[in-house]
Amino acid sequence: MNEEEIKDQFEHFVRPNFDIRLNVPGCFLVDSSKVVIDYLLFPKQHLIDKGFTPNWFGVEVKSPDGKGEKKAIRVAWQAITYSQSEFDGVRPIFILIYPALHEFFSQPREAYYLVCMLQKANVGYFEISPEKKTWKIKFGANVHFSSYTGISKTPNAGLKRHVGTWK
Repeated sequence: MNEEEIKDQFEHFVRPNFDIRLNVPGCFLVDSSKVVIDYLLFPKQHLIDKGFTPNWFGVEVKSPDGKGEKKAIRVAWQAITYSQSEFDGVRPIFILIYPALHEFFSQPREAYYLVCMLQKANVGYFEISPEKKTWKIKFGANVHFSSYTGISKTPNAGLKRHVGTWK
């Protein structure tokens, strides 16, 4: 699928659950560079009732389209910089990548360490299961929220800001 088809699929799953802002301009807080994120999303009340934090978060969509590891690294860096950005006065609580980074690699396990590092930068990913009509938000190997079960037992995965070293 190309990027537009992936965005259509993504929007189909998120529209019933989130308020959506498209192509939102922003500013990288480190040096004031201009940036534009694909989506800012805010949970609708039924998700908040299931424990979803009532804050805006960002989503960047890329097509894996055979470019592999190099493209995965680029979208990962883009997401990290977006986690350190502000969009129309909104600092997103976290940034998600769609589809998940393991789809960019020939062997999904090759994405493991990158995905674990991204969690510390408040970057996770959406996992959508069209056949089951469910979705999950994950950070590293941790589920943060599932459309089926709600907030997980590790609700702070991806929410805590990590600066410098951590224990």
